[in-house]
Amino acid sequence: MSGLLDFMSGRFAADLVSALLHTLWQALVIAGLLYVFLKHTAARNTNLRYGAGVASLVLVVICGLVTWAVLDFDPAAAPAKTSGSQRASAYGGFDWWRLTDAFDFIQAYDHKNSGEMHRDWTFVQDIVAGLVSALDRPLGYECINLGRGEPVLLADFVHLVEELAGRKAHLVPTPMMDADILYTYADINEARRLLDYHPHVSVTEGVTRFWQWYREAVLG
Repeated sequence: MSGLLDFMSGRFAADLVSALLHTLWQALVIAGLLYVFLKHTAARNTNLRYGAGVASLVLVVICGLVTWAVLDFDPAAAPAKTSGSQRASAYGGFDWWRLTDAFDFIQAYDHKNSGEMHRDWTFVQDIVAGLVSALDRPLGYECINLGRGEPVLLADFVHLVEELAGRKAHLVPTPMMDADILYTYADINEARRLLDYHPHVSVTEGVTRFWQWYREAVLG
């Protein structure tokens, strides 16, 4: 039973449900077109009407398969072009692993806008504490932001990791993405008021703890 639940909660099940929903409206459109065609086709032309019905069924199946193939495509799994020690990232924004790997030249880190961007990094322990607080309080429906509420310059963040590593990262200056923004952070006033949420782990402490773990668990 647990195996079935794990399967149903996985990506395969999510893609299957999404494909079925898309196929449903596609089938309705095809059925509508078939209805219009049959309405304007003579009743005595049975072969043509039968062929149109079969073709419509085949078209529904094809649409379903194409929809499934499109939904099942994972850009992150697609092969990426590499050049020397550089490796293309499948992720936008900031990626911890790419930055930490850049210290050992495992791969380069795309340094967006030369680090002139502010982000609201939050240690996972504080996020979990906020989620637990929300579960413990029967608030009903509320929109609550969790974060630190203290944006930090990306260049300063990278410099902090460089100080912990004792060497410079392998950075490759790249422009910002069109959809990116320079300044973003979480407004946690509602979380403070409703959840008594107070993030305790500073960015410096969080980065230090992550680097210690990365050095022991990944670098060995």
